Amino acid sequence: MLILALLLVLVNCQKPVPPAYVTSCPRRPPFPFVQGQVGYVVCNEGTCGTSQIYSLSIQIYNNIQCNAANSWASITGIAGLDVTGSGVSQFPYLQKNPRDALAACVAANRAQVGQDMVINSAIRVSSQQHLLYQWGNRNKCVGLVAVPGTSNHEAGLSIDVNNYQAWSASLQAYNFAPIGSSDPVHFDFTGTANINPSTAKTNDIKSFQALWNLNNPSDTIPITGVYDAATGLRFDRSPVAGFTNTNCAPF
Repeated sequence: MLILALLLVLVNCQKPVPPAYVTSCPRRPPFPFVQGQVGYVVCNEGTCGTSQIYSLSIQIYNNIQCNAANSWASITGIAGLDVTGSGVSQFPYLQKNPRDALAACVAANRAQVGQDMVINSAIRVSSQQHLLYQWGNRNKCVGLVAVPGTSNHEAGLSIDVNNYQAWSASLQAYNFAPIGSSDPVHFDFTGTANINPSTAKTNDIKSFQALWNLNNPSDTIPITGVYDAATGLRFDRSPVAGFTNTNCAPF
């Protein structure tokens, strides 16, 4: 019994696994990244919002579409759905099945709930996830954020609902499950996905890796679909204004 107790203590005292990549941000400038790079946005105190890297993010989104056509369906124009939030207004898309379920949910329940459903975030591409994840590591701007390549936002299967308390019961009836108290605004679609979630998340990282290689032939990285240290560093070195070569980068 004593040996078992000691083993339990050792197990419970194990250190958590560190993130694959953490942006190096000294307490004071100069930062290891220049203004105009994503890493500078990560480190620069007082700046929040993924709109700062919109140009890079839309390139990653377009490259996913180039390699996997018809991946997303627009949620813009659904009556009773407010998608004017800064996050969702950039990328108002989900996979088709959750998009249709969301539309049906709002149509059936808007009158009873008495208010529009306010969406803060829908699809999120890997550059946005990287930025939020690194901010979360530094307790800046955001709280809990999944490792890039693992979020259901990247798969087009999740929404963040500002007025979630009013809409939670209705959403659950249409296969949107709340994640819980750790992130109460977040709902995951649990119905049938159009694209395998694992594939969709992998494609999100691959899209960036392929674009980086296309624009940096002397500094290429493996196109694995995994957010590793090499990929995280290249996110930080990427231009917020986007890459010069925007041709389709196959992955």
